[in-house]
Amino acid sequence: MILSVAVTATVMYRIERHKQKAAAEQARRSSSSKAKHMPAEEVPDEPAPPPPKPPKVTVLGPAAKEHLAEKSFISSLRAAFLWRSSQPKSPETDRVFLEKLSAITVDDLPPERKSAWLSLLDAWKALGNPAKAEDPQIKEQGRRAAESLNLMFKAHGDLDLVF
Repeated sequence: MILSVAVTATVMYRIERHKQKAAAEQARRSSSSKAKHMPAEEVPDEPAPPPPKPPKVTVLGPAAKEHLAEKSFISSLRAAFLWRSSQPKSPETDRVFLEKLSAITVDDLPPERKSAWLSLLDAWKALGNPAKAEDPQIKEQGRRAAESLNLMFKAHGDLDLVF
């Protein structure tokens, strides 16, 4: 008799346990199918992706702008001198060279560098004119402008460019 009670209890336990598992499985199925068949407004929203980050904008200070303008100016000068060194010596080449130098952008340079460059350019153009070539005032103007620009070259580490 004890054996039959033990067997009956074991069977009932297994039946009850099977019912619990079936109920849990049914609940899981119904909740997942319910979510599939819910209208769009009832479907729980997934978290929205974060908004895109705004692009980084680099704001340059005046010193950095000046530095970049001077580096660009030096690069343009270097290109003009490189062109000149690959050309035969002639008055036409000198004229084209001065045109190339005149075309170099100086708008972003600091005022003292800009005026020094324009002064040196004017002196070179005047020295190309035989009537003004021996004028000591023009030579002095060119020398002062060249000194100012040489300081800029030295400050940027461009010691191979010297006027």
